[in-house]
Amino acid sequence: MKSSEVEDAVNKLNQHLKNRFRNKTVYPSNSEEKVSEGVRFELYHAGPSLCSHKVRFTLMEKGVPFVSHDLNIEMTHWSIPEHYHPDYVRLRLLGKSTEEYAVDFTGQSSVQKEGFDAAVVPVLVDHKLSKVIVDSSKICTYIDEFGEGPAKLIPTEFAQLIYEQIKIVDEQPHVALVYGQNPENDHRPVELAYALKGINEKKVIALKRAMRLITEDDDEIMKAYENKLKKTEAAIKFINNGENMLAVKKSLQASVSSLNDLLSKSSGPWICGDHFSLADIMWGVSLFRMRWLGVGDLFSKESSCWKVSEYADRIFARRNFREAVMFWFRAHAPSPYIEEMNTFKYKILFLFDVFVKSQL
Repeated sequence: MKSSEVEDAVNKLNQHLKNRFRNKTVYPSNSEEKVSEGVRFELYHAGPSLCSHKVRFTLMEKGVPFVSHDLNIEMTHWSIPEHYHPDYVRLRLLGKSTEEYAVDFTGQSSVQKEGFDAAVVPVLVDHKLSKVIVDSSKICTYIDEFGEGPAKLIPTEFAQLIYEQIKIVDEQPHVALVYGQNPENDHRPVELAYALKGINEKKVIALKRAMRLITEDDDEIMKAYENKLKKTEAAIKFINNGENMLAVKKSLQASVSSLNDLLSKSSGPWICGDHFSLADIMWGVSLFRMRWLGVGDLFSKESSCWKVSEYADRIFARRNFREAVMFWFRAHAPSPYIEEMNTFKYKILFLFDVFVKSQL
């Protein structure tokens, strides 16, 4: 890939991204001194996105500075979400390899199983090597390999185990858990469930509106949007199927149970003993999403998976997790299942972030 092609796509997209709260350089607390020759990595992500959580947490643990573009992915009747804009889609297409486009919906976000989606986050740009990486799991392993930092998140002696856990988390139905209603009991926070009502129908409208911004003949970008529409329409059918939504929780229960068994065999507090790894990053993000959405009973202290409960609390207490995931700008709506996210102060600050900072 030519460096000029990448830089041109980045510059064109960045012309639209002017919000000073959501577009800035981030220096993790454990990073080296501020660089003077420009930051190597540029990340396009979104506060609420689970795949973005994985990447931000990885960058923070590695201590790697990055230019952050926290895209507004809100679905409204009057605007186009930033990750649907043709300039973003064009940048993301530069990172597409041989995967087929995703046209179906299984509730997962795995590129390997679902296929390539041209209008989702995150995207990582490596300016040093002129590369665009678009799969969150690949982004995280790429950062560990090429990002300069004290931590080694995939040590050779644990590599096979770590990659196995990355795959397990990657194939969990996190997307369905957010968007779909469990017919037995919808545990999602009330405000979130209300905000997501009819979300996929709104996506269809937003996509068609974004397609009208395409001014030149470009078969590839049109193909990307058309397949995104197919996937979104398939999502409407999936989440409205009660049996599908019941299967989501059963799938998560099986994964959590396997993790509990794995932790029982560990010689330390983490999956790889005393070594905090990329496997812990992936699982930490996944477990927090479950607890935030009200299915933390799968690994409560009173359950058979109590080891997972203690393990999750250790991850949630890490400074980098709290900064990259838990309290990142606009990342989580208030939840009655997270004590720190159920206070009056948190609710006011969240509303301020959404309605004030997001519009500046």
